[in-house]
Amino acid sequence: MATGGSNCNCNKQEGGAKRKKTSPKKKGLSDYNIFMKTEIQNVKKNFPKLSHRQAFTKAAGNWSKRNK
Repeated sequence: MATGGSNCNCNKQEGGAKRKKTSPKKKGLSDYNIFMKTEIQNVKKNFPKLSHRQAFTKAAGNWSKRNK
């Protein structure tokens, strides 16, 4: 007498080779990303009461001034 379960192989994959999942290659940080990473910290240190959004806006403005 069988105790539970089924002998059906309905859920098993058959045939074909399995592919390994490859992780996408990571891209390096751009000059803008590197600048913003440090500039937001500087802006927050100099203006501690600014929200993150305001600090980000100020840092982005500094990037614009830097490249002119």
